Amino acid sequence: MVELSKKISTIVGKTNAEYGLIKEGDRILVGFSGGKDSLTLIHTLNRIKKVAPYNFEFKAVTVTYGMGEQVEFLSNHCKEHGIEHEIIDTQIFELAGEKIRKNSSFCSFFSKMKRGYLYSTASSKICVSIISCSIPCSLQ
Repeated sequence: MVELSKKISTIVGKTNAEYGLIKEGDRILVGFSGGKDSLTLIHTLNRIKKVAPYNFEFKAVTVTYGMGEQVEFLSNHCKEHGIEHEIIDTQIFELAGEKIRKNSSFCSFFSKMKRGYLYSTASSKICVSIISCSIPCSLQ
């Protein structure tokens, strides 16, 4: 198991106790880019899952843009730590050339499309929550 800061686990545990964000039987989809935010999030959820007095499931999901991204290492990382992971290959980059309006932001288009794929996946998997860290755009 990845060693997490006790402070992070404590804050997440207290926040969940106060607001009831994760409950018995919840199925959660986590947008997983492999960045430090989403890595910390999936490992924090994995830790909570092992010690919480309630059962819940979560799945890390990586959405590609269709630009030949190499993301298999993310699946390997998740497998190594017992975290369920799925890669959704899309053609967002190709669609951008056809659908983006003149003077519109590529970043905004990519972000909305990626979020749409996450929503569709969550809906098909009957997930009750989606957690996504910020989606940075480096294609401007």
